[in-house]
Amino acid sequence: MMDFEAIDEAGRLSAGILLELVERLSPYDPADLLADVAALQLLPENADRAIRLEAFAHAAASLDKESSKPSISLHRLKQITS
Repeated sequence: MMDFEAIDEAGRLSAGILLELVERLSPYDPADLLADVAALQLLPENADRAIRLEAFAHAAASLDKESSKPSISLHRLKQITS
């Protein structure tokens, strides 16, 4: 599990967390990841996870597009975002 609660003095997530997230997301299709996180951000019950979901979206958007990458499974998505 990633420590999304670790923020610096300015209230930002540390770069190390984002780099780790990019590494964990890199095997998956970034378009699929962005669609998934967009859907999660629309749910009111995820309001308390806004920082995590923003970090996830930022990391997914930084990935190179490769059509051969698979979609992320629900199980793996839950593991990463928990």
